[in-house]
Parts: sequence; structure tokens; C-alpha cells
Amino acid sequence: MAVFKSLQKRLDRQKILKKTAELKDRNITIISNNCAGGFIYKDLNLVFNSPTIGLFFYSPDYIKFLKELDYYLAKELSFTDKSKYKGEFAYPIGLLDEIEIHFVHYKDETHARTKWDLRKTRILKDRLFILGAEVMECTPEIIREFDELPYKNKLFFSQHAYPQFGSTVQLKEYENCEFEDYMRWRGWNMYVDLIKWFNGDANYRIKG
Repeated sequence: MAVFKSLQKRLDRQKILKKTAELKDRNITIISNNCAGGFIYKDLNLVFNSPTIGLFFYSPDYIKFLKELDYYLAKELSFTDKSKYKGEFAYPIGLLDEIEIHFVHYKDETHARTKWDLRKTRILKDRLFILGAEVMECTPEIIREFDELPYKNKLFFSQHAYPQFGSTVQLKEYENCEFEDYMRWRGWNMYVDLIKWFNGDANYRIKG
């Protein structure tokens, strides 16, 4: 199964790269609660116009971050060696007030701060795309709050069905397995045409 998925991922990426030429504007900012945004940037060979690369937020913090995005982006990043969440973390943990940012793919605080500050300057407010996912202490209430956010372009990848929320995209293949694998195998490609989404085409959803 893993070999098949790996092959499928490569084929999907080749298909997406061919479609990249259809992008009307290659300048986009993806705000994401995990590495999904970074994977999309890499798959489409786009510049990282977002600070949320190679890191993750726990869902309770992420929804707070999105609700007051301008406020938190204006804050100076600090760091802590203790998390309010359970576990041992062998990577830098950033703080924007009470919001924790887990820089899981960064070697130290200097590396994390440098990349965060640099990429923060590239944010394009008029080309903003918000991603969420049913991971890291997510609850139906948090999904509801995400769905009510005022952002024009937002998608929430869910493990379970939430037909009451218009922004959710259920990745049905992961309903009964480890959901975080959806990033590794680019599970969204079966349900969302990213190029159409970025181009503002209302028919970006792929009917399954």
C-alpha cells in the first residue's frame, strides 16, 4: 500500500506541476496550521510567501491566531522551553503572547526567528489562502469557529464528515486510519483542484 501511495503521490505531483502554468498569479500566501502549506508551496514550486512553513500549531492556538491574525503577526516572536501541551519537544517553541508555534523543522531559535521574520514580510493580504486540519487537539467547536472566520478563501481538511460546515473537505480515505498521513500522501489532491482554488474558480472541488 505504501509503495502504491508513493507512486500515486509522484504522479499527482507531476500532474500538478504541469498545471502550475495555469496559475493566473503565482504570488500567494498560504497560512496553515501544519506542514500542508509548505508541501503545497514545494509541489507547485512557489516562493514561500508565508511564515507558517515547517511548523505546526495546536488547534486551540491556531484558531486564536487566525481570529486576530494582524495582531499576532505584529508581535515579536519569543521562545519558551516549556509547552502548555503534554509531551517532550526537541525543537524550538515560539510564542506570540500565549500562542505556541512549534518549529518542528528548525535547528534552533535563531533559525526559526530568522525565517519567521523574513517570510512574514512576504505576506500578501490580497492573495491570502487559509488552511486548517482536524489534528492536534481539534474539536468540532474549533471547526465551527474556523468555518465562521471572515476569510474569503479557506479550507479545512477533516477526517470525519461535517456537512454543516461549508469550508470542510473530508478526506474519506483517512477516516479510519492515522489522519496526519494525509500530508505525506497529499490526500487533498483527490478532493481539491488547488490551481482552480488559487485562480478563484468556484468549481475547485473534485466530486468523489
